[in-house]
Amino acid sequence: ELLRDGESALLVPPCDAEALAATVRRLAAEDRLAERIGSGGLTTYREHASERVLGERWRRLVEGLTGR
Repeated sequence: ELLRDGESALLVPPCDAEALAATVRRLAAEDRLAERIGSGGLTTYREHASERVLGERWRRLVEGLTGR
């Protein structure tokens, strides 16, 4: 849900070992693509899944449940 194909990840169909191997080979061969995917993945993590972001969500949830 968070990752975008070609921006923050290279997505492959589930249970498709050939597609996974081809994608890994492509990533290894294309430096600019690897840099773009790495940067996009890190940005996505920082904005949506970092400890800070998830911690704030959990804190609000717990505070809402406890009335604090």
